[in-house]
Amino acid sequence: MKSIIYSLLIGALFITSCKKEKMEPTRDEMLSGGSWKMDSMTSPLPSVTGFDLLLLNHSDLPACRLDNNYQFEQGGRYIFDDGSISCSSASQTGTGTWQWANNQSQIVVGLGGVSIAYDVSELSSTHVKLTEVQPYLNTSSHQYRVYTR
Repeated sequence: MKSIIYSLLIGALFITSCKKEKMEPTRDEMLSGGSWKMDSMTSPLPSVTGFDLLLLNHSDLPACRLDNNYQFEQGGRYIFDDGSISCSSASQTGTGTWQWANNQSQIVVGLGGVSIAYDVSELSSTHVKLTEVQPYLNTSSHQYRVYTR
């Protein structure tokens, strides 16, 4: 009888000590876990002294940008949905491709025959910050975009 009780106690200890470790999501899982919406954008503006930064917070962005959905599906499919308020008369939805580049420090998005590389400076399951390097005259400027879920 004692051996049965000891066996049950040892079994119970073994089961409770074998808890599963919580695995951190991969960069693919964080990026592709649902739709993203733009939260803010910082763009350089030409000025007399060079570049001035224009910060557009969530409340400053036009309504036609706030309802846009950006989705990165696992397997490389990119979906853009302009939402119910469109900024132009162009197509309101589109599908394209996306892929990691430079050891997953960049994503390259292809949509409508145009590919744009973005540096991924921050990424979590609820927040992503992308930087696009844009040519401007004889130099380049950086546009920062923050998306949230």
